[in-house]
Amino acid sequence: VMDGLEATRHIKRQCPGVHIIVLTLYTSYRSNAIAAGAAAFLVKGGPSEELLEAIKTVEAGEKITNSPH
Repeated sequence: VMDGLEATRHIKRQCPGVHIIVLTLYTSYRSNAIAAGAAAFLVKGGPSEELLEAIKTVEAGEKITNSPH
C-alpha cells in the first residue's frame, strides 16, 4: 500500500520509460509529483480537453509541469 507519489517513484524505478500523468485534487502535490517522475500533473475537475491534450503531449515525449487548473 502506497500513496500516488510513492507509486510514481516505484513505477519510474521499475519502468523508466513509462510516462505518468498525475491527476489529483491536491494542487500542493505538483512539485512533488514532477520530482517523483511524473510527466504531467493535472488537477481533477479541469476541462476534459486538458486531459486529452496532456495524454497527447506526454505520448509525444514532452512534459507538462504547469497546468492552468
